Amino acid sequence: MCVGEDIDDLQYTPKPEFEGYFRVKNVQTELDLLKAWFSHMQEVKPGIYVTYNDDFFGWPFLEKRAAHHGIKMNEEIGFQCDNNQGECRAKFSCHLDCFAWVKRDSYLPQGSQGLKAVTKAKLGYDPLEVNLEDMVRFAMEQPQTMASYSVSDAVATYYLYMTYVHPFIFSLATIIPMSPDEVLWKGSGTLCEMLLMVQVLIWDVEAQPNRHAVLGASESRPDLHDYWGSGNICNIVSKLDSHMSVLS
Repeated sequence: MCVGEDIDDLQYTPKPEFEGYFRVKNVQTELDLLKAWFSHMQEVKPGIYVTYNDDFFGWPFLEKRAAHHGIKMNEEIGFQCDNNQGECRAKFSCHLDCFAWVKRDSYLPQGSQGLKAVTKAKLGYDPLEVNLEDMVRFAMEQPQTMASYSVSDAVATYYLYMTYVHPFIFSLATIIPMSPDEVLWKGSGTLCEMLLMVQVLIWDVEAQPNRHAVLGASESRPDLHDYWGSGNICNIVSKLDSHMSVLS
């Protein structure tokens, strides 16, 4: 490994209300690191995993590095990456990627959606930054500096989640019949549609939520193309549409 010395326990508190205390476990190899992390996850059994853009980077990287050492991540902690959907999920635990909230609900422009920019805009402080060309050298010469830089991302992600993402997503999940990770990933239009369908069920209104999933599209009788769940044929269907920009 390229770290110059063992890392001591450390604290990173960018603002008084954003405390960060870290207990460090030093290991010798990447394999030892993976085993230690998987073992810790099995011990604490978190119900929610919070990351920033790790659906596309962190989880796939972890899965591939574990596979390189003959370890199957899904057998260790139950998470498996779906490359087609661009998501990493488990049946028993939520993975909430804060980047998905930033893209859909933060009102920040596309060029300001990186974690550093979001930290400045939403949490009100300047995070630690290290030039890319200095990282390997600092790992050897200034390992404590690199350790502080590493945990600064964890602190920013945690408080971004606790301040904005957690209350918003779980509030929606109490009124929308979806799991929290689905509420986070679905578009605003889909969420509004699901809210409407809840009222449809409550008021016993006959409705077809998805035009592409209409039952009974018949090639032989194109004039009688729509069927409702009751089995009755519907000759004419009117569809009212709207565009949802954001869910408030």
